[in-house]
Amino acid sequence: MTNAQPSFMRGYQRLDFRELRRRARTHAEVLRCAADAGRAVAEVLHWDELRSQTHTMWNCARLYHTVDSTSESARAELQFWNTHTGDIAEIDATFGAALLACPQKRALEETFGRQISRLAQCDGATATRNATSLFDEEAHLVGRYHELTSETVADIRGAAFNVLKVRKLLDSPDPSLRHQAWTIRERFCRDHGDELDHIFDRLVAVRTQIARAASLTSYVQFGHLLRRRIGYSAQDVERFLTNVEDHLVPLAHAQMVRKRERRDDGELRLWDEEAPPSGAASTIALAPSEALSALSRLLSEVHPEFVQFMETMTSEKLFDINSRPGKAGLCQCWVLPDARLPFVVAQMDGTPRDVWSLLHECGHAFHAYRARHVPLMDYIWPTSDGAELGAGGLTYLCMGNTSQFFGEHAQIEEKKEHERLLLSILRGAHMERFQHAVYSRPSISSRERREMWAALERVYFPWRQYPAAFPALREGAGFALIPHLFAWPFSGLDFALASVSVQFHRRAKHDRRQAAADYVALCDLGGTRSFVELLETGNLDSPFEAGTIRDMAAYLASVLEA
Repeated sequence: MTNAQPSFMRGYQRLDFRELRRRARTHAEVLRCAADAGRAVAEVLHWDELRSQTHTMWNCARLYHTVDSTSESARAELQFWNTHTGDIAEIDATFGAALLACPQKRALEETFGRQISRLAQCDGATATRNATSLFDEEAHLVGRYHELTSETVADIRGAAFNVLKVRKLLDSPDPSLRHQAWTIRERFCRDHGDELDHIFDRLVAVRTQIARAASLTSYVQFGHLLRRRIGYSAQDVERFLTNVEDHLVPLAHAQMVRKRERRDDGELRLWDEEAPPSGAASTIALAPSEALSALSRLLSEVHPEFVQFMETMTSEKLFDINSRPGKAGLCQCWVLPDARLPFVVAQMDGTPRDVWSLLHECGHAFHAYRARHVPLMDYIWPTSDGAELGAGGLTYLCMGNTSQFFGEHAQIEEKKEHERLLLSILRGAHMERFQHAVYSRPSISSRERREMWAALERVYFPWRQYPAAFPALREGAGFALIPHLFAWPFSGLDFALASVSVQFHRRAKHDRRQAAADYVALCDLGGTRSFVELLETGNLDSPFEAGTIRDMAAYLASVLEA
């Protein structure tokens, strides 16, 4: 990747932000004063074209750095955009404020749906004054974190690993590899602890200033508005988190007790927590091209609409799933609004976890692909909570068909993925509680922040014990291993809420065709509906309804105990 720019960079160019700001102000003024519906609709479309071009170039630069963080060219482009994130935030907020003030707002809702006003309300509430430099500093800090975590930390059996990629070894059938992975994580937190604390300290301080520049009392409010959470309240979220603690934490604890009892020595060490059951697949012997072929076959069995999707994704080279040094350890799906196409970044190192990550990102991609016909850029990609319904939904629809990847181990691997789902919900709740505490008390010290993380870890992972050889993790440094806390604050709640998409698997056991049809219908809406409305379209029970999490716990228990 260092010798040539990837194909998605064709047509890429830096933009003139002085000209962009001028055009944004002009569009905003026209929209505020639109005398008739036709003029207002036309102005929204002109505005959307401007924003689409801006976000396409921005996403290309960030994606370029993701697939090759060692490239000087990629670093230079990211640096350029990092100095203009405040401008982008200002331009986007300007649109929200102008739309809300438009005398033709009702006509706009009739043309584009109510979601356009609801998104504008979120954007308007996060509008800031004189905060451009704060957004730029935030972007630089996040970029430094990504560079730090993308550096190779170990060569394991001929493969280069950074501290994020090494996480996939935590469920290796080889206990020595699992122990090595935890040791690498501990060493990373210890060796880079001061810089990681500094980055996070500054992020908390900068984000608190951003919230105050938007006249909000804390970044907790700002963060939830930034993620455009629509249709449910803080009380709904609190009820959900309480239900997780009441129903899913005890289930996970009981699962770990059973796992400990099955072990010959009757002990469950830190590195045995995610150990796979006997008979699980140890590796996936598929080259990246073979993995894409297997993925195409698998998806074609789920629903015929996936055939064209995979043909487009492969012919347009919209997958980057090769693992290599310098590539970020994250799996992600990006959208390039001008092309109205998604781009999937994954890591195929031969582990079973790679398959599930690839399916998750393909769920995001399919959601965006099905919405490519919608009129507005904001409607291609759903709000962050709704986006996770598309990602998780595909994963669970594919269960029962994964022999394309796992062969005779498929049933055991699917059971293992249910356990991983359970633990991921706990992680999401843990992250949410931690961030609420951190951003509500932004002046606390790094030491107090680590103590807070450790205390909450004992709530959500009560069985976990760190041995003396892992002092940094035992004292709460593990938050630094979660990129979402640095780059996408409050996103853990999105994963946890969208875990209800596991209902697609339960329903597919009885009527796969209808479950798949409901999933496609959900994706067809893209971002034109809120999270709650997408649940209704997919015929999924809401995580906020009484009994949903209790029923999920019962279902997961039946799968895990089978």
